[in-house]
Amino acid sequence: MAGPPGRATSSCREAEPSSPPTSTHNPKHPHLDFQMPYLKAYFGNLGVPPENLHLVAAELTRVDVLPQLAGLEDLAAASLTRARATLTELAAA
Repeated sequence: MAGPPGRATSSCREAEPSSPPTSTHNPKHPHLDFQMPYLKAYFGNLGVPPENLHLVAAELTRVDVLPQLAGLEDLAAASLTRARATLTELAAA
């Protein structure tokens, strides 16, 4: 779609999700993971050794305020439960 010079335009529109989103750090889909490698590199550049860096993710944390995530509350709760269990294990170590 053409627009005024110097302005980017797009004819893309947001599609309705056909299935629940997958975790961005899912080992089955490592190419979809952008946040974890970025954070590892960021903290590594600050001098944090990899063995001292433990990243814990909770997915779908905005399910209560984003209408397009309606119906995924169970997945959000399960993800938060897993994250809390991981944090408890790390705190005990």
